[in-house]
Amino acid sequence: EDDKIDSLRMLSRFIVTLSHEGQHVRAWGPLDGILLWEHNTYTPAVLPVPGGPDMIPLSQDVDGDEVEDFMVLGRGQLQVRSGEDGLLLHTLNATALLEDTAVEGTGFYKMQLFEDTVYVAGLLAESDGYLVADIKPEASSMKQNKQQISGSKQKLSSNFMTLAASTGSPAIVGVTEDGTHFSVLVSDKGSFPSSVVLTPVKSVVPGVSTVEQVSLVEGAVFKATSDGEDILLQLDGNVIKPFFQQQSGKSVVSKGLTVGGKDAPAQQVFGMMTTGADGTAVAKVYDVAAPSEPLLEEMVPAMEVSLRGGISEVFLNSYARKNGTFGYRMLLVCDDASLALVQQGEVVWDREEALASITEVGWVDPPPNEHGIEIKALNMTEIEAQLYQQWLHFKVRMKIATADETAELVMIRRSNGDKLLNEWDSQGFRKQLVVLTTSGTVVALHNGDGRTLWRVFPGGLPAKTMIMSKQPPDEDLHPEVMLLGSTAEGYTRSVTINAWTGEVVSNQTFQFKLSQVIQLPKLDSQGNRVILLVDDQQQVHLITAGDESLDLTRDALETLYFYEVAHSEGSITGYTPGPQIPPVGGAIASFNCMPLWQSHFPDPILEVAGRRPDEKIYAQARILGDRSTLYKYLNPNTIFVATGSESSAHAMESSVTAHLVDTVTGRMLYRVRHAGAQAPVRAVFAENWVVYQYWNVIAHRNEVSVLEIYDDDAAQSESGIFKAAVLGAVGLSDTTTGVSSMAAPMVRVLGQSYFFSMGVKTMAVTNTQAGVTSKNVLLGTQTDQILAMEKRFLDPRRPTKPTQVDKEEGLIPYNPLLPIIPHHFITTNMQVARLKGISTHPARLESTSLTLGYGLDLFYTRVMPSKMYDTLDDYEFSYALLLLTIITLLIATVVVGILVQRKDLDHKWQ
Repeated sequence: EDDKIDSLRMLSRFIVTLSHEGQHVRAWGPLDGILLWEHNTYTPAVLPVPGGPDMIPLSQDVDGDEVEDFMVLGRGQLQVRSGEDGLLLHTLNATALLEDTAVEGTGFYKMQLFEDTVYVAGLLAESDGYLVADIKPEASSMKQNKQQISGSKQKLSSNFMTLAASTGSPAIVGVTEDGTHFSVLVSDKGSFPSSVVLTPVKSVVPGVSTVEQVSLVEGAVFKATSDGEDILLQLDGNVIKPFFQQQSGKSVVSKGLTVGGKDAPAQQVFGMMTTGADGTAVAKVYDVAAPSEPLLEEMVPAMEVSLRGGISEVFLNSYARKNGTFGYRMLLVCDDASLALVQQGEVVWDREEALASITEVGWVDPPPNEHGIEIKALNMTEIEAQLYQQWLHFKVRMKIATADETAELVMIRRSNGDKLLNEWDSQGFRKQLVVLTTSGTVVALHNGDGRTLWRVFPGGLPAKTMIMSKQPPDEDLHPEVMLLGSTAEGYTRSVTINAWTGEVVSNQTFQFKLSQVIQLPKLDSQGNRVILLVDDQQQVHLITAGDESLDLTRDALETLYFYEVAHSEGSITGYTPGPQIPPVGGAIASFNCMPLWQSHFPDPILEVAGRRPDEKIYAQARILGDRSTLYKYLNPNTIFVATGSESSAHAMESSVTAHLVDTVTGRMLYRVRHAGAQAPVRAVFAENWVVYQYWNVIAHRNEVSVLEIYDDDAAQSESGIFKAAVLGAVGLSDTTTGVSSMAAPMVRVLGQSYFFSMGVKTMAVTNTQAGVTSKNVLLGTQTDQILAMEKRFLDPRRPTKPTQVDKEEGLIPYNPLLPIIPHHFITTNMQVARLKGISTHPARLESTSLTLGYGLDLFYTRVMPSKMYDTLDDYEFSYALLLLTIITLLIATVVVGILVQRKDLDHKWQ
């Protein structure tokens, strides 16, 4: 994402790309895609100048190595580079051509080769005129001439300006910013007209008053878009004429391609893929010299464009036939981020690329087995399921089990043993990964091997978020996921999908603009999650149907609070729902919101982090080495807020400030300032602690800080803590002891900072079923690996000189540098290319946390922070030996008891 391709050209031997605003030029092998060489056209220290990056092949050998060379435009530099190895041959400072222009800020945007001369065109700073230069790239230098063309009263657009060749002469074609006029300037013997002449669009294309986009196809052929219709235009002399207009459906045009060989003259062609309203697709290839009739026209019946949302880009390629003619194939980029290669009316292959841009991950249990055998362990707890499985195993070994019990044990064994099955398993290792991508595509993957189970593209829904909308208590009922996004009109659209099959259950549109989503912790009797949507007018809407959901919402209103973050303005506003708005007709239930508080920070907000709503906390207190107790501050309404500057010219002026904020009252619980620090900031909040990372400008290192929050409120009784601890030990929570955010808490915050020798891109925390297992902080490093850092290394109480009490508690001596232990990389020696996020989910085994790292690649594994302490291997553990040992011990106990009694009796008779 940070290295976007600006231009792609096919040279004689390589595919050359220009990316990152013209900074990186790379050559790739056309057959295998291997990177052959790479160069930087400028350093980051070069200040930006007006003008856009561009690259063109020169169709000539400047350095004499018999390889076609190319020219690059970037950051005010015109460079001629070798097509063999990319080395710089000549350079020309383009800004020097602008020194005597009338207005500062003029920049060059486009290049075009005409015969042996390169024409470079730009816009004056006021965007109402052109500046053009012709350059001859020669072996010793680059000779240039320039000409300034005065503008009109209407501003021209740099995005719609291009260079072309018309009737044997170079031409500049432009469009005004409002899209109402064309501008065509044709060179006459190397000299362009002295002023811009504008032609109304409606005089060129009848019935069309404005154009939305103009792009050069090849030669003097252009594509324009107006009111959703595509128009192909051709430069004829000094005027533009349309030769194709799509009346229905949509057409996508490729860039031009030069074909030819030893026996055939060179010919410029371009491709077009047209989709009709019925979803049919037609592939066409046109000759640039005579584009009125297509050279090739083929139907693509198997394309199923409607399921892909449409075609966004087309790339044309040619191949030589045995009879000396040329055939054509098209690479299609679809709206759902899939690729398809079309040749001779057939889809040769297609590929899923949406998984390279995952934004959210949901974890779903697979459906029960499909063999009709009832598995009672589905409705049991983890311990009950393990005991029940051992009891079945014992009955089978003793040959007293029924046929149904034997079949049930086989299914349990099979479900636990084969990780590739798409069936429920008692240990919770098998999951369906339901992922949402930036294109709006939803894909379900099996975590055993990553295969695609189903995929859905709702189409026209730039999805903002995905939530688990239904988790039914009955294992035979399917769970559901809900996508929430915006329509083209700005309204809110929700799409509900069956998480097992990918079937669309419902598709609704609401007449308001979505601001944020609130999920209530309680489910109704059918397992539907109560979902509230907040619109841009600060009204809350209940979209979960049913009177039961409305009753749950009304019960939660008194204790429901939410907040809105304005990152750039540096403010957070807290709200609470107010009275219900009287419904009109069959409208959904809505509530007004009342602002409660607002906090303004002096700097922009860099990061906000809060606790996971589904986080389980086992221990309510921390026992120290001297047997004293620190009680954890576990208010779920506490968030971490980091503010500061993105960058600063002076190190001492930059800083990052960490805040702990109560979102119910807006009270500032704690604040600490890190001088000499700046963005980016990454943070993760779990239990009563926060770990966050930032860049230390002074030390030129990454720093990781940790804050632990403890409750020092003397009013908190020991009995309440003891009660909460006992309930937590059996997997329950204390719902009778109330904690009020309205009362000012007495908190103690312990903090410490450490140096970390690697950059951090993302952070996460392991998550287990009951929260008993110790947690690991998962750090996604700049090397695209995931490091599991034990929480004990991020303890703010690490002493410089440990005492005996500290050693009893298990505290590690303080070291300012966090250790990087190689075998703690859960990705081992692999890399997750362009790592963007880490998602964790608990298994049914308390020791195990399921982990997915996603970016350009996907990486899945199980993380066991406290090792595998709660599992026996069913296949290697000998139940018969255990049973024999128990029986032997029982017999030995009885025999020894009898012998002892006889000995005591003999002793008494003596």
